[in-house]
Amino acid sequence: MVIFVDTSQDFARGHVPGAHWVPRGWLELRIAEVAPTRETPVAVTCLDGRNATLARRNPEGTGLPERCRAGVVAMAAWQRAGLPVEKGLAGVMAPPNDVVLSGPDRNFADMMNYLRWEECPGVQVCPGRRTNWP
Repeated sequence: MVIFVDTSQDFARGHVPGAHWVPRGWLELRIAEVAPTRETPVAVTCLDGRNATLARRNPEGTGLPERCRAGVVAMAAWQRAGLPVEKGLAGVMAPPNDVVLSGPDRNFADMMNYLRWEECPGVQVCPGRRTNWP
């Protein structure tokens, strides 16, 4: 079992094929979803090895210290070794909500919704109808 503990954006940029994404801050709550038994060997990965090392050392609720028989893997070293990398959010079952996008990371629809809100705060816009618009 491989668990990637950095942000969803880092996970999408590249992870060990078949890895599960569980942000480090959610590990205690979600470890049972990805590794249901304490007998399941776990490798913890992240971009540079820091978050994975910290996650592995956090004993509260995860049981990771005794489960991490497979150790910690830094994706930077994994990629330098020429090992296979999977990109995207494959296997992530719900839209990630760990990162709040701003500025250039937002898309055109986000910008248009914001501008509508700026023009008429609190107004619900119905398709084809301009309710309560000045």
